[in-house]
Amino acid sequence: MAEYTEYMKEVQNVAEFFGVDSKERRSLKWFRDNIQYIYGRGDIARNDLIEEAQAARIMKDRRPGRMFMYRYSPKTKSTLPYWDAFPLVISLDYQPKHILGLNLHYLPPRYRNVFFAQLLSKVNDRSMSEDARILATYAMLKQSMRFRFFQPCIKKYLINRVRSKVVVVPPEHWNIAINLPTEAFIKENRRGVWRDSINKIKES
Repeated sequence: MAEYTEYMKEVQNVAEFFGVDSKERRSLKWFRDNIQYIYGRGDIARNDLIEEAQAARIMKDRRPGRMFMYRYSPKTKSTLPYWDAFPLVISLDYQPKHILGLNLHYLPPRYRNVFFAQLLSKVNDRSMSEDARILATYAMLKQSMRFRFFQPCIKKYLINRVRSKVVVVPPEHWNIAINLPTEAFIKENRRGVWRDSINKIKES
């Protein structure tokens, strides 16, 4: 699968950069394994809709503030100017049919790291244990200029449009996750998307 191969190349490129630290090597191995997990079985059968059991697993832990990655196909993709087929999402809110979250891929790396550092000020567990979550809400982000970088990132993801297994990224891997170039923008390249995102921020 060509797209999967490209992800593996991207992870390997980052591995060459981060390869001196044992913790970062463990993180990169984790990502290689889990990208394979997401891509290993291809699309879900039965009219390409998510299985009921998988939807239940996504919604089992409804506490916001976790980081997810998965493959996604929007319902309105024919009218969208572009979208990310491999989002990296921090959940903000859960509803029966969708998740509201922040897809950090919509920010260029420099902005992304600044914004993520600001979000970490809202983490509930400084030790970054498995239970760590980012306690942010849409209302909080909208009301504070400090978090203005959120605007191009806020997205609503329909549960029945997820096209793979959903992987929860452990907090110990968050810093690596946001720096892996695994975005998969459709209809536009990453530089074009990032240019639009910066313009939205400047206009706010």
